[in-house]
Amino acid sequence: LLRTGFLTVGNRTTEGAQIIFMDRSKMDFSQFTSDDSIRALACSLEFLIESQETQIHGFIIVADDANLTFRQVLALGPKDAKKISGFVQDCFPARFKGMHILHQPWYITLFVTLMKSFMKQKMKERLHFYGMGGKLPPADPLAWIEYLREKG
Repeated sequence: LLRTGFLTVGNRTTEGAQIIFMDRSKMDFSQFTSDDSIRALACSLEFLIESQETQIHGFIIVADDANLTFRQVLALGPKDAKKISGFVQDCFPARFKGMHILHQPWYITLFVTLMKSFMKQKMKERLHFYGMGGKLPPADPLAWIEYLREKG
């Protein structure tokens, strides 16, 4: 899953938070499950929180949904929405500073509305949408995979 570029790690914010880029359109549900995506995120976060700076300043997720299809979103049900939000806000011992969603189609807004029913108020306030504006920097998933291999 990491080879697809679904998840890559970028630089830090000026406040020191680690930036994680996600291109959820690269999630092929004929090959991977939502549990696989949670595992990929958990594995990446586990390596990231080894850094004291990440422990102190947390992380930010930037998701580009420009190419995310309706079919991909339909593959995630309410159970998956609850699992994903529960993992980020209750299960993982890292500081979640925000999720910024770029290029979200209308059906992402619908899915996030469903997810919000499982979120705490603090988490809801950390969700930011940017519509069709913005652009992610080029991602190099192989660099992140190589880093994980070296550490693991």
